[in-house]
Amino acid sequence: MYVQVGTKIQEMGKQIYDVHRKMYAFIRTIVNKNKYLHLIKREAFWCILESQKLEILQRFA
Repeated sequence: MYVQVGTKIQEMGKQIYDVHRKMYAFIRTIVNKNKYLHLIKREAFWCILESQKLEILQRFA
């Protein structure tokens, strides 16, 4: 039981980290192309990341 829960939490963490990494790379490429986007980059990044986290958490619930 505890091992299963630990494994699920580990998988969740890994998925959240992967999403985080992909989103950051994606936003960085956009920002490099347009210098004005750095103003909205951080807000957009956190909004998308939060929605992805919720999606992942709901999948494991």
